[in-house]
Amino acid sequence: MQELLLLSIGMIGKKKSFSDEGNAGRMNLYPHEIAIGGVYMPPLLVASLLGAMAALVTARQLNRYRLSRYFFYPPLVFVAMTVIYTVLIGTFVVRV
Repeated sequence: MQELLLLSIGMIGKKKSFSDEGNAGRMNLYPHEIAIGGVYMPPLLVASLLGAMAALVTARQLNRYRLSRYFFYPPLVFVAMTVIYTVLIGTFVVRV
């Protein structure tokens, strides 16, 4: 317990660098910005645009096969699908 206390007190005021973790010379694999046509965009914006497009395609398919009539309020379902697709795309594709 004393060792843990000494270690935690010893780290106060010390900056952690890449060399402290053994990651010297390694780059971050996740993008901070995505360049589209020379314009830098945040990854969450790209994920939300792709999520909205995927929800739009899904909503059109639900309307085409008349499955949206079973929902109480279809616009709310569209918003929910947009959020779900944005989270999935942001987690697995764009890595927000």
